[in-house]
Amino acid sequence: KYKFEVGIKSMKILANILHGTADTHLIQVTLETLSTLVTHDITSDKEMYIDNKENVHVLLEYIIKSDFIVRRAAIQFLTAITINCMKELQNIIFETPSGISKLVYILKDKHENLALDVSI
Repeated sequence: KYKFEVGIKSMKILANILHGTADTHLIQVTLETLSTLVTHDITSDKEMYIDNKENVHVLLEYIIKSDFIVRRAAIQFLTAITINCMKELQNIIFETPSGISKLVYILKDKHENLALDVSI
């Protein structure tokens, strides 16, 4: 019961942090927290995050950032969302200008771990 309430109350706050900060450490911690929330809940937290398409757009922007740690955290969060909301997420990415090219960019990344995370 409490886990669900924490997820609901914190999801919007955490998403807003991603929209409004340039601090890479804060972005990393926020993405890791979001990954933890959606990993331990079957669908509701994931759906809550992607209900606002702008959240997905921001996440895609973090995937192409120069900071490796932020990019890795963004890819892990994207992967966690994909597990139960693949179709909805695909639709948002297809509708997003340059959404596909941002994912392809990671596949070409020189850091083998990032490309492997995306391909899985």
